[in-house]
Amino acid sequence: MTRYVAFLRAVNVGNRQMKMERLREQLELLGLENVATYIASGNAIFETDTDDIPALERRIEAQLEEGFGFDVPTLIRTEDELIAVANTQPFGAAADHDEAVVYVAFLRGDAPCGRD
Repeated sequence: MTRYVAFLRAVNVGNRQMKMERLREQLELLGLENVATYIASGNAIFETDTDDIPALERRIEAQLEEGFGFDVPTLIRTEDELIAVANTQPFGAAADHDEAVVYVAFLRGDAPCGRD
């Protein structure tokens, strides 16, 4: 089984409220195992044998829309992908400064490069 992290966009803001217990229940309805959530962030960790990430993202989005009544864009990354991101030092010594903050953004597709 592979461990994944699902990042849910824009939950628990405005009228897009989601209790983490209900989120876990919704994910378990899909057959996902060992589901855990992180505070009220809308991030969830789970395990599954499925390796078709785009299909899994669509299944989760459909389940959450049915369960909560609003669209929940979902991005999934493997545990190994997240470890690789955490271990990357894209700014070298500049990131070692006490006030340095490095932000990470995950995209569903390729990043636009500003060229035609």
